[in-house]
Amino acid sequence: MPIFDGRESKVFPVLDRASYCRGEGGISDGKTNVVFWLYDGSSQKKDAYLYVFPPLEEKTAVGNRETNMKCDYYMIDGKMKFTRNYGQSWFDGDITKEELDETLTFYHFPVALPIESIFLPTNKRLPIALFYGEEPKLKILPANSNEWKTVIIPHTTTHDFGRGITKRAIGFVSESFGYAALGTDWTMSTGESKRCYLTFDGGDTWTQKPLPLDCSTKTLIDLCMLNEEVGVVSLNDGQWENFPLIYVTRDGAENWKQIKLPYDDLGEGFYLIDIVSFKKVNGKYTLILGQENESVKQAVFTSENLTKGWKFLEIREEKIHTVG
Repeated sequence: MPIFDGRESKVFPVLDRASYCRGEGGISDGKTNVVFWLYDGSSQKKDAYLYVFPPLEEKTAVGNRETNMKCDYYMIDGKMKFTRNYGQSWFDGDITKEELDETLTFYHFPVALPIESIFLPTNKRLPIALFYGEEPKLKILPANSNEWKTVIIPHTTTHDFGRGITKRAIGFVSESFGYAALGTDWTMSTGESKRCYLTFDGGDTWTQKPLPLDCSTKTLIDLCMLNEEVGVVSLNDGQWENFPLIYVTRDGAENWKQIKLPYDDLGEGFYLIDIVSFKKVNGKYTLILGQENESVKQAVFTSENLTKGWKFLEIREEKIHTVG
């Protein structure tokens, strides 16, 4: 689309309509920071004139906050790209078309990855990581690095679990400490299985830990560690209810204790699934649960004690990944 380009001069070029339509005002390079779209509001053809210029402060220029989260991704033509500035700039993921196609086919969802299976933090001091493939493998981009690495957690094949590993969660707390959880669906003939894994060297090696209610009807949903000792896991309650079962650990996933959240305070028609975040600030724990890619609504719970006294704080809305 032809535009009036003022980025290389102190004044905008003044063109008649014919010159404008010939593109003499310049052509957008696809990386425009700021654009004015001027329209007289009455023309039947809805003539519009675009003016582009550089921002006064480069660091304040970001991409489209309406269509992208600050940290987001997109998939097109067998490629995967990531952004950490609302889509102002994108960088490539180290995944082939064949690997991506296999992953999406395995999930039976061709337009997005399960939200728990990808870790894309706003903090650039943390790695980026995602599970891919029918047999779960990890792609990890260490902090301050341009080189992706592929990691396979030992004993995490379909054979090891006895069935397809459809539940996958990944995250990092620091450059070195990260966590993962893998689980299966439940069937009457084979039941279900789920396990937790911790890394202390950026994902190169992993230590297996138990998860609560293994070999039950309570399948894995999500896992989030606050630090090397404290964490929270959400499980499907197996009864087609609207809310997950929540367990916490304070000894590095060796033992888990169920906590009660005041779901009744949310009102009818509300539902929750994944763990959006789990933090401790000024002695108070804050747990935020979301609705995956289905809704922007999230519920915030707080407590001064990890295992009891949890209160509902508020419902908030946050931008989520735009599926498709």
